[in-house]
Amino acid sequence: MDPDSTQYYIDKLLAVEGLQTDVTNLKEGFEELQTDVTNLKENVEEMKKANEKSSSQESLIEKAIFDQWKQDDIDFISTKACKGVEKNIKSRNLVIVAGHSGSGKSSIVQHIALQYREQGWTVRRIKKLVTISEKTNTITIGKQVQNEEIKLYNFY
Repeated sequence: MDPDSTQYYIDKLLAVEGLQTDVTNLKEGFEELQTDVTNLKENVEEMKKANEKSSSQESLIEKAIFDQWKQDDIDFISTKACKGVEKNIKSRNLVIVAGHSGSGKSSIVQHIALQYREQGWTVRRIKKLVTISEKTNTITIGKQVQNEEIKLYNFY
């Protein structure tokens, strides 16, 4: 064999050896990825279990609240304001019921929430009172807005 042919075969063998090293590195990297995926799956399962546990605890609290609302709703008499809120809920994603203390905001919203729950809707209480400003696109947590209490509920 001439020296050029020999060098050619040596170069080819070195290239094959380099490819084998690349394949080995890829296999090791793939095994690491498989381990990471397995760990992520386990973490997701743990988070699901924790979420189910906290959801069931919260649902017990919500069930007690809705049971109390049902008792209070026995004496509820629908008003023009209630019908207006019902109409707005049907056409909007978010309805804010505002009024002075004792004006019936909670009763109206609770009555409507019970109706939606009976139809299979999920009703969640919003636990913090907020001020929504369109001008600055901000939400500020507070207790009163211009001397009026507000109630926020999300129907979805």
